[in-house]
Amino acid sequence: GHPWRRQGNRRGLKTGATSLDYLIKDGTRKNVALILALLSPWPATDLRDSPSPPTSPVWWLMREATEKYACQLISLCQVLLKAMSSSLGLEEDYLHNAFGGSDGISATMRVNYYPRCPQPELTLGLSSHSDPGGITLLLTDDNVEGTQVRKGDAWVTVQPVPGSFLVNVGDQIQILSNGRYRSVEHRALVNSDKERFTIAFFCNPRGNLPVAPASELVGPGSPALYQEAVTFSDYRKYIRTKGPSGKTQVQSISSAMQPGPAA
Repeated sequence: GHPWRRQGNRRGLKTGATSLDYLIKDGTRKNVALILALLSPWPATDLRDSPSPPTSPVWWLMREATEKYACQLISLCQVLLKAMSSSLGLEEDYLHNAFGGSDGISATMRVNYYPRCPQPELTLGLSSHSDPGGITLLLTDDNVEGTQVRKGDAWVTVQPVPGSFLVNVGDQIQILSNGRYRSVEHRALVNSDKERFTIAFFCNPRGNLPVAPASELVGPGSPALYQEAVTFSDYRKYIRTKGPSGKTQVQSISSAMQPGPAA
């Protein structure tokens, strides 16, 4: 299939929904070319089989716009990380450095397409989960609601606000903040009358960096909720073996991912 296009039962996609992923390595501009390929006028086979990118001016305009968009969102995430660090009483660069700092953070963009579903009550566009990474910036469809967040025992539908992002806190921030920030459990609905597009931007720690609660947030009155540091890559592997299931994954890692007692 298409190297950037993934269809089917991905994290609960059960209605033929399509998601397109593209990794932005180390937060740089390099290789940020095809995130909007889902919306391009060329068939998937043209992009997959062509030894070089299409030469149409429209394609290059899409590429340029995507690069600028990605770089601006990386800058926005850095601002948010500084604000969150300060709110926790940490040095303002703490979370940014924990994500990789000057060596580069990891980021991914995903375009999600939810087609019309004649019986939306029978399925979900995306199953209940919390994002395993750091921060998610979701550009929602201005005309179609579909994102729900859990508040207590109820699901609350997020009303689209034109010109804004929906910001989700992910599991890595919950771990680094020792639970002071909680990752957001959410899901996506489908619509019987309208199709829906969203663009999600995920700002994450580099995969090889150990992630643990900030030492400044651990003390006699605030014990570490996560005893051992775990890399983001290992955490993602753990999530993939379990599948999307609300917030049970981040709630279980304090025991499930720790080494057993010495023999």
